[in-house]
Amino acid sequence: MLVHPTTSAPAAPLTLTRPGLFETSLVPITMFVLLYGTPPYWFINNTAANEGGGAPITTAATIGLTFFAFLRIAGSFDLMLRLLSLVPPLVAFIALSVSSIVWSADIAITTRRAVLLVSVLAYACYLLLRFELPAILRLLALSSIPGVLANYVLILALPQYGTDVGGRWIGVFSQKNALGFSAAVTIPLLIILAGSDRSRRLMYYLLALMQAGLLIGSQSKTMLVATILPVALLPVFHGFRGRKTLRGAVIVSLAASGIFTLLFVTANLAFIAEFLDKDVTLTGRTDLWADLIPIALRRPVLGYGADAVFGGYFSPVHEVWIQNRWAPTHAHNAILQTTLEVGVVGAGLFLLTFFATLGGAIEVVRRVPGRIGLWPLSFMTTTLLISISESGVMAATPSYLLFVICVWSVALLRSKPITYSWNEPDEVRAAPKPTPIQVG
Repeated sequence: MLVHPTTSAPAAPLTLTRPGLFETSLVPITMFVLLYGTPPYWFINNTAANEGGGAPITTAATIGLTFFAFLRIAGSFDLMLRLLSLVPPLVAFIALSVSSIVWSADIAITTRRAVLLVSVLAYACYLLLRFELPAILRLLALSSIPGVLANYVLILALPQYGTDVGGRWIGVFSQKNALGFSAAVTIPLLIILAGSDRSRRLMYYLLALMQAGLLIGSQSKTMLVATILPVALLPVFHGFRGRKTLRGAVIVSLAASGIFTLLFVTANLAFIAEFLDKDVTLTGRTDLWADLIPIALRRPVLGYGADAVFGGYFSPVHEVWIQNRWAPTHAHNAILQTTLEVGVVGAGLFLLTFFATLGGAIEVVRRVPGRIGLWPLSFMTTTLLISISESGVMAATPSYLLFVICVWSVALLRSKPITYSWNEPDEVRAAPKPTPIQVG
């Protein structure tokens, strides 16, 4: 939540009124739709529909719910502009993605993606202006409860919808990696929340175990690695948070994790390939990358438009679809995917945002006491690992929302003219009138 800094001259307050029960209850509902889509599309074996990209009901629900939330802060455009100004590279990236409608290879798809990008960005601004980060993360965890239950219902009671042809779990999603991805971004969060809130610790651990069950059932080994490593690094981040060597420890940890993940996804080492039951091309990923690079070089500056690259046999990658009979739906690498969609300009803006936020997340670990201060760095670790073999956090609505929240939460803490308070549940109970953290 933004609060007005201490100044000698009077100024307009930068806080909004405390959210009421009705407003707060809408947040988990909106997050549920963003994370899991809408029930009608859980029973359709269609990638675009299940992930919300081509589902009219899900798209309409997303726009409607986010617009309702946006109305709550409609009179605070100065706050929104101030918030957006904290992260110019990401704002520029989103603006570029929206502008790519002009040169898109598929105007309809890019337009739909642009609407979702703007809607989710507006909703993230709403959350950051109305709630503190611990509250946002708790509401996110709350929204995952019905989602986890729905996944298990489809998998166990309706396996014709909840599993794929190979018997791997997919739940309400379209394929196993999407289910694994959902678990990968929530398990570290739930563990962090369990450490920050003793009264709900059992619930968070139980949710984490249920998510782990979904992850294992999906048989998504890529997402398993992207989950285990961030969780394993949490004690490292916590142990070094008060030391001058924190930055070095983080850099070494992320480099080692990234190298291991890269070896995993390319399976160039025989013993890793054998241990992880992978072939030397990881079901065609390296062949796919080699086929996509020449296509990216045809439009290297601005790309083919947001979400407009993988559209079937009549899309820019129709040659790849012919050469790779497993019909890839994305580039299986975040930088390559971003370059294909919005060129080297977009890839550069995303990398600038990523590394700036990563550096800021390290400072958050150092400055902010409590477990919540670990979440931005943990999420950026997950972002790094899944970007190596998947299309990245910007491709899917749930991870995009979390990424935006993470980026601006870090930027808020680092900005000198703004104070930002992250009050964890145990801290709130211990101190009914907490004082916001003064940054600067």
